[in-house]
Amino acid sequence: MNLCVKKVIALALSSTLLTSCASTYRSLTPETISYQGESNTKNVTLSYAYNVLQEKGNRKYARREVKTNNQVVAVKINNKSGKDLVFNEDIKLLAYDAPAVQVSPQVVYNDVKQSIPIYLLYLLLTPTKLTTAKNGVQTSSFPLGLILGPAISGGNMLVANAANEKFKDELTRYNLSGKTIKNGETTYGLLTLKSLGYAPLRLQILAKTDSTSVSQKE
Repeated sequence: MNLCVKKVIALALSSTLLTSCASTYRSLTPETISYQGESNTKNVTLSYAYNVLQEKGNRKYARREVKTNNQVVAVKINNKSGKDLVFNEDIKLLAYDAPAVQVSPQVVYNDVKQSIPIYLLYLLLTPTKLTTAKNGVQTSSFPLGLILGPAISGGNMLVANAANEKFKDELTRYNLSGKTIKNGETTYGLLTLKSLGYAPLRLQILAKTDSTSVSQKE
């Protein structure tokens, strides 16, 4: 195998590895998740599952999740209380019997999304040239980097942007804050807690007296 063939193979392998850097996003779809934890408060059942980004194969997002001290949790709420309940108004989420610190979808998206500008670094490949030589004398040169650099950079940016948008859409679509859970209804959602632990979760039902919500200890 001559030197030129080796260079072509090396460049092809490098291209394959580099284009795989950006990660696609696999939907969490809370309706399809197997829930490990469950609690029941006044006929309102909460089922929940931690580590859902990792379990669904979103490793890049899962790493960012840990790095930013966020914890995306899938939940299922079955309301048999006899009345409609508004999440974060009539019912509150507790972790270790204390109010859970929840993070808004926009903040989670900003914290956990894939970085896109970083893929511009692949433009540094632009000066790369494929040369051939005979008897130690260069016979030809092809500006391979002019194709390779922009192609790898642009490809990764497009993949990362599409994945980020899909991630953002799912966080927004399954946001429960302010959502009315009707009596007899089962609702699925994605919540993000500002924690890396796996605290037991439960719901607290708030009883309204006049215009004030007063917490009732379960």
